[in-house]
Amino acid sequence: MQIEMYESELRTVADPADVDELLKAIATERRLQENASKTKRRLVELDAIIASPKATQVDSAWQIARQGGDQYSVDPHKEAREEHQFLSDNLAFNETAIKESKAPLDSLRNRVSLPFCERERPLIAEDIQIAVDSFAQAKAALVRATARRERLHDKGIRTGSIPPFVAPKVLEHIELYFAWLKTNFPEVKLP
Repeated sequence: MQIEMYESELRTVADPADVDELLKAIATERRLQENASKTKRRLVELDAIIASPKATQVDSAWQIARQGGDQYSVDPHKEAREEHQFLSDNLAFNETAIKESKAPLDSLRNRVSLPFCERERPLIAEDIQIAVDSFAQAKAALVRATARRERLHDKGIRTGSIPPFVAPKVLEHIELYFAWLKTNFPEVKLP
């Protein structure tokens, strides 16, 4: 799901100015991508026009002028070539802008995501504590924690500020998992 669908929730959790900036940046990136896509389609059409044989054989500009023609009648593909050049330049600009948008857009998305992660982290940490305290209850608790994280992902929230965790699949991995918890979730009390 796209983050834009959760605008009202975003505004209650994250800085509204950051949300505004993020939504505008996403809209701009989407517009650039749509323009690039349309431009590519039109360039393919123009390639076909330019590659087609000329409609008329022209002897001279004078003959065309006498028949009421203009400068484009001398080369019937001139307009197509000019449009092709313009659109090629426009496409290069759009593609450069899209590439340049990645880092700032990631930064904005991360800034907006951080408060969500901070809000959810204590809940995830509580669930991990339950798992550590009682292995029998661990599976259910870790499923809840995973579900919380997935809900954030479903909303388009980046959860990079919440260290990823993987429930141990076999007993021999528990100690390794606990060591990892000690480093990444110091708020969880380990046995």
